[in-house]
Amino acid sequence: MFDSVDFTFQEFIRFWARLSLLLILVEAYLTVNKIWIRKHEPMVADSVSVSAQLLALATGIPFVALYINEGAYEGAIGDGIILLVNMALIAIGIGLWVEGRRGMGFWANLKKSLRTERSEAGALFGEILHPASARQLLQIMLDMALIDDEFDERERAFISDIARQWNVDFEQLLRERKPEKERSYSQLRGSVEAYLASSPPTEQAGQLRDVLVMLVSIDDIVSEEEQMMMDELGGMLDTYITGTGEAGYYVFIAPQSPRQETALQELMPDFKKESRLGGEVLIVGRYHSRAYADLVRDRYRDAGYLTVAEEAARQPKSAQDQLRHE
Repeated sequence: MFDSVDFTFQEFIRFWARLSLLLILVEAYLTVNKIWIRKHEPMVADSVSVSAQLLALATGIPFVALYINEGAYEGAIGDGIILLVNMALIAIGIGLWVEGRRGMGFWANLKKSLRTERSEAGALFGEILHPASARQLLQIMLDMALIDDEFDERERAFISDIARQWNVDFEQLLRERKPEKERSYSQLRGSVEAYLASSPPTEQAGQLRDVLVMLVSIDDIVSEEEQMMMDELGGMLDTYITGTGEAGYYVFIAPQSPRQETALQELMPDFKKESRLGGEVLIVGRYHSRAYADLVRDRYRDAGYLTVAEEAARQPKSAQDQLRHE
């Protein structure tokens, strides 16, 4: 019955793909048509995530180029149609047809929409997170925002909006903060460590990481302090979320006298000892970023201790040699 049908599997797949292009076109039309007839309404424009559409463009264009390069034109056309939908949604989302915004121009509307979206970025996060961790998480966000001793109005608005959603008095939270001179990098890192020790859901930890990334960039300036802490805290959260990997740097001290060793053990009784560098060293800790490990190292060096920060995989021959190398 099918002997007369000369149709290879590859030809069938190609025919199916071309037929699917019609369905993609219909889907695109229905998607845009529903919102197009309401494009002049401010609420409709504000409901479109311009950032998401821009990301879709950024990730979609390389695939169109790849399909064209490999001769898979059906895939290129299909993704091209979706990109056109993204562009239409961007035009609607920035309010080109909204009264009062029509004369502003494309770029001015785009910047305005992105600023608005950034200020609303914590809304979903605020509704999803478990309220039992609310004050703890808000304190982490606050400490991160103030780590460079600057508190931009956008950072303040971002955190206060989340606090409002959690029914936490933001002004009281500010009043309860310790004086700035008592604020430290280790305090912020310890807060995140304590949060992770409470075994929060991995989805929540992932949301915290995303919010911290938004927070440090919300004022359009990422300071050295913010970048260092984001690298360190991001590594801690990523390790917790994935359940794999370890901190990549350790800091250890080689006591130069019994007095130093006694002082260190009294200061930090939980220091672990390890045979290394031709003798016993005290392990201060393991960290996720080189910059943070160097910060810890320098603080102990300033106190007069022979201290080394090193990648976990490396085994220096002696502390003196390592210090000369640095």
